[in-house]
Amino acid sequence: MPDPIRSSSSTPSESPSYDPYSDDVGKVSRADAPNSSLVQSSANASQSEPPAPSAPAVGKLVSAVPLPPSALPPAAASPPASTANNNAQRTTERNLAPYADAGVTGSGDSVFAGAALLKGRVPKSNGEVEVLSVSGQIGAQTEAQLGLQRVAGAYGALSGSVEAFTARANIGIHNDDGSTGFNVGAGVTAVGFEGSVGGASRLTYGVAAGAGAGVSVGVRDVDRDGNSELCARVSIGPVTVGACLENPL
Repeated sequence: MPDPIRSSSSTPSESPSYDPYSDDVGKVSRADAPNSSLVQSSANASQSEPPAPSAPAVGKLVSAVPLPPSALPPAAASPPASTANNNAQRTTERNLAPYADAGVTGSGDSVFAGAALLKGRVPKSNGEVEVLSVSGQIGAQTEAQLGLQRVAGAYGALSGSVEAFTARANIGIHNDDGSTGFNVGAGVTAVGFEGSVGGASRLTYGVAAGAGAGVSVGVRDVDRDGNSELCARVSIGPVTVGACLENPL
């Protein structure tokens, strides 16, 4: 009996060359289909891209950019330059503290050096204090002085000072009352008191237990109103008198 007729075609699973991922022709694998090529290209492109900058690198880049002037902290204010031309004016323009200084006067026409245990204005008041003070100056205003203590104060139009055990010699053009003109004097005081009343126009009277003489005369504009004041002061023995009169014109 003849053998049964067998089909010449085998099932796909029985064929050794069968590729379930091939197309009908069997020549192109579905793994190589156009979509898979796009996926592979995207993977290669992502591998070739440089990595995103890290946070520290961004911080370094930002910190390297200079800040605009408006964003910078304000500079510390420097103290104003001294305008004092004698020892009395140097006391008035500084706050109370131990003192030691040397340099050129405000007008630049004299040099000075001085030291004190305490010297200056009392904060939030019109008072002034000098304790164990010594100073010297040479130039347009030449003076030398030393003192145990001097205390001054003001209330409204009234002002006054008390000093003890002081000695001074002076000659020059910068007067203690702030005027510029001429002064000369020398004296020693055991205890002295001086008082004044007024504003730009001012009267002064003082008494002291001591010996000496002095005179000063000059012009100033203490209230800066454009009208100058003529000032004069005389000390003879224990008595001192002085006045500043503002030009009414």
